[in-house]
Amino acid sequence: MKPIKLLKRSDAKGAPFYARFKVRKKAYLWSTKTDDISLARKRAQNYRAAVIADKFSLVDRMNTVSTVATFDQLIAAYLALLTPAPKTRAVNVSAMRAIMAANNLIGSDRLDRLDAQCVTRFQHKSLAAAGGGESAMVTCNSRVRCARSMFSKRALYCYGAELKIPEETVKAFFRVPALRESEPRRELPTAEADAKAHAELPAHPEHYRAYLLARYGGLRAGEIVAARRDWLDGEKLYIGGKTDEFNTKSRRWRVVALPPRVAELLTLSDDPVFLVGPNRVRTVRVGLPAYLKDMGFPKTKPLHSIRRQFGSEVYTQFGPRQARDALGHSTQQITDRHYCRSLDAPKALAFAG
Repeated sequence: MKPIKLLKRSDAKGAPFYARFKVRKKAYLWSTKTDDISLARKRAQNYRAAVIADKFSLVDRMNTVSTVATFDQLIAAYLALLTPAPKTRAVNVSAMRAIMAANNLIGSDRLDRLDAQCVTRFQHKSLAAAGGGESAMVTCNSRVRCARSMFSKRALYCYGAELKIPEETVKAFFRVPALRESEPRRELPTAEADAKAHAELPAHPEHYRAYLLARYGGLRAGEIVAARRDWLDGEKLYIGGKTDEFNTKSRRWRVVALPPRVAELLTLSDDPVFLVGPNRVRTVRVGLPAYLKDMGFPKTKPLHSIRRQFGSEVYTQFGPRQARDALGHSTQQITDRHYCRSLDAPKALAFAG
């Protein structure tokens, strides 16, 4: 059997390949509807196979104009969704455009050109452009995850029947595993820095209350700013759950038990509503991080390192699930991978020397 000849009938950018072949002395000229030569060759082979097998109903369907959505249509439909937040949607679209650029895809291309090879090609080009290294792997994996968010179950349901996205395309796009990242050791505050904070911060009551909420409640910076007096119920602190006032990052409310003295100190705020005080935003965002760095806390996100310290101590004393609940994570994987490890080292083996 003679090979299929592929040709272009136009020199315009993005012009599709046409397949030319003969079956039983009859000549066929058929548009593959793609300018990707490997995809065009595959489609042409499928088309000729259908002609040879006299599957004319299939031939007729292949001759019709495809209704598969384009990248532009996908992006427009995704940006029109109600969730996630607009900033998150913009980041995910940017990640998809990066993958498109690495594969020479444009907005008018059909989504069935998106396959597993697109992901591997993006991975190779990303690592080569950044010179390899761990940070390049982390960035690459993050972008692939963001782009795949455009095909989440919720998104696909919201697109509806109007936007045709082939199931095999989505499966192929998710098939390639992430690059293997090395696990970094999360930096925790030292005992000396912790002691210094307890000794010096009481002279700055608002800063001290913000510190206590992170140290003994595991609150995020935004949660510390929003923490209200009515979140306290004796020695229990309820974070979230009142959707008209505040929502946590994971949209899950949680409760933590505070030491009696901490609960007492938090009620000394001179603000009638908020636990930290009237200057809570500047205190949490500017003042407290500066104090913590001077005291020897990690230079990068010192306040968040206290949240990791809280989670690790709960993890060590009460177990993984309790740490997850106290931190308010949606999955145990987030807790285990990014926040907590047991602070207890295994007992040393007997030294025989």
